[in-house]
Amino acid sequence: KQYEKRRNTLRWFKYQETAIQQLTIQVCEAKGQLDEFKTTYGNDANKWTDTTSKAYNDLLFVKNGYISKYNSLVSEYNARRSSFIQSFGRDKDTPREYVEFYDSTCINGGSR
Repeated sequence: KQYEKRRNTLRWFKYQETAIQQLTIQVCEAKGQLDEFKTTYGNDANKWTDTTSKAYNDLLFVKNGYISKYNSLVSEYNARRSSFIQSFGRDKDTPREYVEFYDSTCINGGSR
């Protein structure tokens, strides 16, 4: 029974890792769109038209939503990881730890 519980828990971690990795891609793509936007329209938001500012804010809203979801998933994942370690100890199957999203996450994939 303990083996089955461990196997099911590890399955949950694999599913969550996939979701976290997908969100990493989405955040980094959104960040890339914002960078491209600034390349196109410049960094000085005071020179943008209202329409341009709205378009930028829309992109920023999407990126921040992805980051919020990412950080929420990572928080739950790491809390359950701690419980997993308390219940089963550490071994080669111990789930990896993730960190909250920072701009550098787009470079290193979110792992610690």
